[in-house]
Amino acid sequence: LLSNYSRDYYEDSKGNRITMDSNIRFSKFVDSHSFVEEYGWILSAFTIFEIKFNYKNKSKLKKLLRRNPLTQSRCSKYLLGFSMLRGFSYT
Repeated sequence: LLSNYSRDYYEDSKGNRITMDSNIRFSKFVDSHSFVEEYGWILSAFTIFEIKFNYKNKSKLKKLLRRNPLTQSRCSKYLLGFSMLRGFSYT
């Protein structure tokens, strides 16, 4: 499995960090010469945000996140790609 994505980094003055992975795509991998030509890329519709924060800021961040229409979940890009290439639902 090969994955490819764009990543943006954000950090506030308190050291809280967010990464945003978008344009996520996957391809089967057989060898380094034939993966793109034979299999192509499958594009995911997901954009994944990951938040890393100091535990002291947890309550403030929880309040902020509750005000936004985001769905909190765990997501592995590897399992997402594997499920897309194998045709089963991961999410």
